Amino acid sequence: YIVNSIDDTDILKNSFNDEEIAFIKDNSISYEEITPYLQYKNFNIYNFNDYEKLRESDNYLEAINLFNKQDYYIPYQNTERAIFLDTNYALINKHYYIDNNYEPSNLVNVSNYNVKYIKRENEVMKATKEAIDNYQIMYDVALKEGIELIIYSAYRSYEKQEHLYYNVNFENDLYSAKPGHSEHHTGLAFDISTYTHGLTESFALSKEYNWLKKNAYKYGFIERYPKDKTDITLYAYEPWHFRYVGKNASAYMYNNNYTLEEYIIKNYEL
Repeated sequence: YIVNSIDDTDILKNSFNDEEIAFIKDNSISYEEITPYLQYKNFNIYNFNDYEKLRESDNYLEAINLFNKQDYYIPYQNTERAIFLDTNYALINKHYYIDNNYEPSNLVNVSNYNVKYIKRENEVMKATKEAIDNYQIMYDVALKEGIELIIYSAYRSYEKQEHLYYNVNFENDLYSAKPGHSEHHTGLAFDISTYTHGLTESFALSKEYNWLKKNAYKYGFIERYPKDKTDITLYAYEPWHFRYVGKNASAYMYNNNYTLEEYIIKNYEL
């Protein structure tokens, strides 16, 4: 039952106290306008007008999240501990971080799988079991279609990221993440390329990238740092960086052209 009159106080009392009802009436807000927000625990009637300024189409949850997490798309400002850790949606970026002693569960050695990867001296490449299991399936299908993929990097420890950030990339935040802020800490991220292209933008011109662009989502992977989303991911374009999120989520993100950040803020209450 939708109330169209702001004077229907009995209905409003089911959700609001007297002060809140007074605010609703003073601001000429109808119960019909409020109703879509009521399912979310973080909804605050006093912020209603701000939510409405932030809301696009009918995503009321995103409006609440954007209001409550105003630094969500701002790098290294009021950073917070990573969310959804040890799930396929683990969010680690320039706003969310992990502690230096974090290690994801279910890490396995990539050497146990029949895939091509870069072998480095004194280094064992690892990934989470579910991610590499599904990568193996994708790899096999690609190979049958004449596409040979090579993993350059997967899981990285905090210490490894320290070395890369400070000693290899010289604190270049556009292409590298501060220790604790790298998605590779999840064990769900893979840098994939060919021997010819390596980790360069020229990989985007290859048949291997074109295949991944069209097919990776079928196996639970998304292109993590697309060219047209740098203002959202806060990273430069990386055509080689793919992330495992699970098949349902990857299909949803692929069909809606969402990054992981967009998917989370539009679908999960933060």
